[in-house]
This record gives sequence, structure tokens and C-alpha cells, in this order.
Amino acid sequence: MSSQQQQRELQPEQAAAAYEIKKHISVTAGPGSGKTTVLVERYLHILREQKLSIDQIVAITFTNRAANEMRERLRERLNHLLLTATGKERQRWLDYKRTLDGAVITTIHGFCARLLREFPVEARVDPQFILLDEHRAAMLLEAVVEEVLTEFISSGHVEISRLTLGVGRGKLAAALAQLYRDVRGQGLSLNDLSLKTATSHATEEEHARALVELGLSMDDFLALRRTTPAARANNAEVTAGWQKLRPLIHTIPKPETLADYCRTV
Repeated sequence: MSSQQQQRELQPEQAAAAYEIKKHISVTAGPGSGKTTVLVERYLHILREQKLSIDQIVAITFTNRAANEMRERLRERLNHLLLTATGKERQRWLDYKRTLDGAVITTIHGFCARLLREFPVEARVDPQFILLDEHRAAMLLEAVVEEVLTEFISSGHVEISRLTLGVGRGKLAAALAQLYRDVRGQGLSLNDLSLKTATSHATEEEHARALVELGLSMDDFLALRRTTPAARANNAEVTAGWQKLRPLIHTIPKPETLADYCRTV
């Protein structure tokens, strides 16, 4: 099958995505609409036009299953191309087929793991590391958080003990684990987090200004007219909670008031 025959099989929108390689392309379509077909043909078109080697193209998928499917689709298309190709062109497609197993067609996790294994010294990691699945990673993180909490409480750390009492051990552990995920997801180090924490309401004056702004915003919110019984009941609940919280947050919580503060918040 020639490239022209394959092109005729694609819809105009698909062909535009498959054969335009001079600019970035975004394809949005539902399941079964031919996205993988377009991606496979685009991959082959890049090989055809740019004369690159297989390992110079990176294809990222969401799942390992999708990566395997794309690799098999490419293998099928290469087989079709070899049926009609001759001479040097046939040799080139045959070389692509032989090196297809080494193609970088993988998930983002697989691609990153490959880079780390290729450059372990620069990345400062053990080249024999293993990639944890999401479930095992979550379990390991929860176990570490629980272990650290136990160490702090056992050593008599007042702030952590009060915080645990106020929030509850389970909620505190979950919040700390989520905080870790958020920080790591943003690429922040512990030093970065410490600096950000130190500059957040770093003075009592800034804390006081923030409370004034919060008070004005809450006053405006509570003053809004409610037209349904459910909305009025909700407003009454929020009003009661705000009246209880307002005097408590006007002072920066200390270890002895931290539990009450957390329970109220």
C-alpha cells in the first residue's frame, strides 16, 4: 500500500493532522474516531519525510496498553509498506521494522524512568530503582507519614501533639500526605516550602490585614439576600460558624489553643 493510498483512506481532518509536521497539532476526538490511526500515520510520515532513526522520535501515551497497541499498529503498517517498496526504500523500511522494539513509545512515567536509567549519575539516583505503581506509592507514603507522626508524638513534641488532638490523627496524616504530593507535583523542595511558609503572613501586621480583608468579605457574603428556605438555613449555619471562628482567629494560635482552633476550622 502506497502512502498516497493510505492518505486517501483518511478523512480530510485526519489527513491534515497526520501530514502536517511543520507546526504543532492538537487532535480532540472521541473513542473509536481514529486517533491512533492518525498518530501511527503521522509517525510514519515523519520517518518518510525527515529520514530519522526510530530512536529519534518520542511517542507518549496514557497507558502501557495504548503504547503496545500503537507499536503493533506501526508493525502492521510497516509490513504493508514492505510489500510494495523496492530498492533502497525497502531497505530503509526494513531497518525501521527491525528497530521498532527499541522505539520510544511509552507512558510519561516510562519515558522519565528511561531517562533516569540512562543518566543515573546526573539524576543522582540508583540505576536499579523500580517504578512503584500508584497504589504501592500511596501505601508507602501513608506508612512514612504515620511513622513520623508517631516519632513526634512519642518525643513529646507539643505543637504536633496539639495539632493531632485538634484535627484527628487520620485527618492530619491524610493532609500531610496530600501536602507532600502537592509540593512534589509543583517541583518544590522542602527548602522552597519552608521559604514560602516563612513569607506567608510573616508578621503580625500582615496577619491582621488578612483578617480585616476576610472579615469584610464574609460580611458581604452573609449580607446577600437568600430567597429559598434551604439558602436561608445554610446562611444561618454559616453565620453561626463564623461568629464562633471570628474571635478565635484574631490571635495567632499557640500550642495550648491549637486543638480548639483546628476543631473550629
